[in-house]
Amino acid sequence: MSINHLTSAIYLVFIVLIGHKIRLTAGTSCGEDWISFEDSKCLRFYDNFETKEVAEETCASIPTEPLNTSRLISIKSQPEQDFLNAWIFQELGVLNSIWLNGDRLNDSHFVWRDGDWMSFTNWDDGFPTNQTANLCMEMSPKAGRQGELDATEDGKWKDVPCSKRNLVVCEKNPTLTVPELQEILFQLRDNPVPVGFIYVQLPFHPSPQTLWPNLIWRNVSSSYAGLFYRAEGGLAANFGSVQAESCNLLSNVNFGWMTSVPNSISVPESGWSPHLNVDLDDSSPVTSQV
Repeated sequence: MSINHLTSAIYLVFIVLIGHKIRLTAGTSCGEDWISFEDSKCLRFYDNFETKEVAEETCASIPTEPLNTSRLISIKSQPEQDFLNAWIFQELGVLNSIWLNGDRLNDSHFVWRDGDWMSFTNWDDGFPTNQTANLCMEMSPKAGRQGELDATEDGKWKDVPCSKRNLVVCEKNPTLTVPELQEILFQLRDNPVPVGFIYVQLPFHPSPQTLWPNLIWRNVSSSYAGLFYRAEGGLAANFGSVQAESCNLLSNVNFGWMTSVPNSISVPESGWSPHLNVDLDDSSPVTSQV
């Protein structure tokens, strides 16, 4: 049976990353010593030089509402990056790097601590590096302000050792009003597509943007696929590679037809085994190879 006709079909795979965006009202509150970004995030600056671990503890220790623990900042869009650049490096005049809430996934990819894949990035030239000791992320000021080699532009990202000491900016969710909570619940009720849903677009079928225009969709790539097909790290090989330890391999062949010649050979991991000559009952020699 031929299946060649299937190879001409084009399949597009999309994933929904973000559900409905809620525009919050003036009733949204961040509290004292916090500022808001687009009424969707509250930010607080700490002028302390801390390691990544201590910085995380600093944010987590800030008194907040239940189930709204403060954390290091993560940057999900260009408008948010622009806002932070203006606030931190221009308005506050910060001349040092700021911790970001991202972690190294593998040699070339980072993810936000909340598990969000970085659809938006702002890496400086030459970053991220493949230095596996640089497990953490920072946001740096533009070079030249203190005669140091920092970033090419304000707010560029770098991968650095977690033991480095940087300044701290924490974020938390704003306090919502009752009408805002009601609006969110109504939208969740009316939205049948959960965040993270994967849509396979078959030939001649509508795109997910057509079916669900008020959601944000991204193409699934080979680099992203590793997140939802399996987790990398530990004993797992890189995505797209064959892991020998997980394959069914023929490692040894034993037989007992004759006792006058070796009856066992070891099979190498790749290539062919040595030849093994045996004689059958009719005295005809046979050469076997695995």
